Amino acid sequence: VRPGDPAERLVGVVLGTVTRALRETAEQIDPAGVDAFVELLLKARRVDFFGVGNSAVAAQELQFRLHRIGIACWAWPDVHNALTSAAQFGPDDLAVGISHSGRV
Repeated sequence: VRPGDPAERLVGVVLGTVTRALRETAEQIDPAGVDAFVELLLKARRVDFFGVGNSAVAAQELQFRLHRIGIACWAWPDVHNALTSAAQFGPDDLAVGISHSGRV
């Protein structure tokens, strides 16, 4: 996209990029892994999502959505608060690290 390009071009480029990203993500999803994660999620006493930067935004979005369906979970965008929460974990708790970029 270049300065002066019409809005239609911008919309087309953004839509194409998002569509490609969703397709590539869907191709990499392991259904058995998703099923296993859901089992852990439903059995957990509490769930903490850890992420920094853009990953924190994804963690908070997941927290909001899961709270709506009754899952006790928290997102920790701040490293110090995340460490405090993690220090209180027990055997029935679930920790989930989120990497928006796919890199750890």
